Amino acid sequence: MRLTIATRLWLPTLAITGVLLLVATTVGLRTSGQINRADVALRDSESKLYDAASWRGLTQANVVRVVASLTGSDPALDAAMKPAIAETTARISEIQKRVDAAATDPAERAALDTIAAARKAYIAARDGANQAKAAGDAAAAKALLADKVQPAITAYLATQQAYVDLQRERSAAVRAESGAERLRTVWLVMGVMGAIVAGLVVSTLLQVRAICGPMQQLVDVARRIGDGDLDVAVETDRSDEIGAVQRALAAMRDALRGIVGQVRQSAESIQV
Repeated sequence: MRLTIATRLWLPTLAITGVLLLVATTVGLRTSGQINRADVALRDSESKLYDAASWRGLTQANVVRVVASLTGSDPALDAAMKPAIAETTARISEIQKRVDAAATDPAERAALDTIAAARKAYIAARDGANQAKAAGDAAAAKALLADKVQPAITAYLATQQAYVDLQRERSAAVRAESGAERLRTVWLVMGVMGAIVAGLVVSTLLQVRAICGPMQQLVDVARRIGDGDLDVAVETDRSDEIGAVQRALAAMRDALRGIVGQVRQSAESIQV
C-alpha cells in the first residue's frame, strides 16, 4: 500500500518532533543527574579542603605559641598562652575527627597515617623540651627546640600541607570531571543534531525521487495526449494523489478517444 503524499510530507516532521522530544528529555534527565552528582562531589571535596586547610592553620598557630613558650622566660607569658593553646588543641581534635571520618580513599588514609606519625614525633619532641624547661634547664630546652622540636614542626606541617594539596587536587579533578561530563553531553546533542540533518537530507532525496519522477511521467502523458496520441498508456495502479491524477488523465484520454471515434463515425456517415 502506497502512502499518500500528504502522509509522506508529514512523516519527517513527526519523526523529527519525536526525536527532539526524546533528546530534550534525555538531555534534561542527564544534565539534572550530572548537576546533582557534581554538587554532591563538589560539596564533599570543598568540605574536605576547608577542614584540611583549617587543620593546618590551627596547627601552625599552636606551633607558634609553643615555640614562643619554649623560648620565653616569662611565666606570665606561658600562663597567657596556655588557654589559647588548649582551645586551639580542642578545635584541632574536633577537625581531626571530622577529617578522619571523611577520609575513605586509600591515598587519604595513607596521608593521614603520615600526619599521625609526624604529629607523634612532634609531640614527643615538644614534651621533651617542656620537661627540660620545667626542670629549670633553659639551655637544654633551647637546644632541644633547635635540634628536635623545630625539625619535627617542619615535618609535621609539611605532612599537613601535603594533605591540603591532595584535597586541592581532588577538588580540581572533581571540577574538571564535571566540565568534561557536560562537554560530553554537548557532543551527544551535536551528534544527534547531525544525525537529524543527515536524516532530513536522505528523506528529502527519497521524497524528491518518489514525487518528481511520477510527476514528470504525468507531464509526458499529458503532452502526448495534447499532441493527439490517444493510445498512450497511463498507469492507474497508485492509490495516492498521483494515482488520482493518473486516473483523471486516463478518463480524459478515454473521453477524447470516444469523442474522436464519434466524429469519425459521423464523418463516414456523411460521406456515404
